[in-house]
Amino acid sequence: MSSTSSRMLEVAAQQFAEKGYSGTSMRSIATATGTTQAAIYHHFPNKEALYLSVLSLQLKEKTGAALEGLDQIKDPEQCLRELIFRLVRLAEEDEQFRQLYFRELLEGNEERLATLAENVFGGLLDSVGGLLNKLAPRFDLNLLLLSVAGLVCHHVEARKISPFMPGSEPDHQELDTLSEHITKLLLYGVRGA
Repeated sequence: MSSTSSRMLEVAAQQFAEKGYSGTSMRSIATATGTTQAAIYHHFPNKEALYLSVLSLQLKEKTGAALEGLDQIKDPEQCLRELIFRLVRLAEEDEQFRQLYFRELLEGNEERLATLAENVFGGLLDSVGGLLNKLAPRFDLNLLLLSVAGLVCHHVEARKISPFMPGSEPDHQELDTLSEHITKLLLYGVRGA
């Protein structure tokens, strides 16, 4: 990939995350990259292709980095613990990733959701599916991964309201506390089934 197209993807990712697909124009991306719309169309045939490239690259690259080496962890419980720890950090530290993920869920475009599913959950299945299946053989692996994603994303976003919850403790907002809570919730849930 050329440095020009990489720069276009970087700027497009930022704008799509901030403004969504509908709120982002090829003109604004061209202006921000210091190029022309024609230059963007030289690399990407249309806005949809650019957006799908952003989704694919951003989400696959970032989840791939978070999953690196997990397949080397032989203990399923430790694998789950490490997976949750990494996903909580990814969701917290990378606002652009989080925004792209949530925007796609809310907008509901089937083609983009398919790209999201392939690039986020496909990597999860490939990397830790076998170990998680050992941990929870009676559970549907796809539903288990959706549960993991839901718990992680919700808890990271809910940190904003956590201080106002009755009985909230200061450590309820700490990433380590969230990671351990989610891990225990999942482990106790799969053991009890």
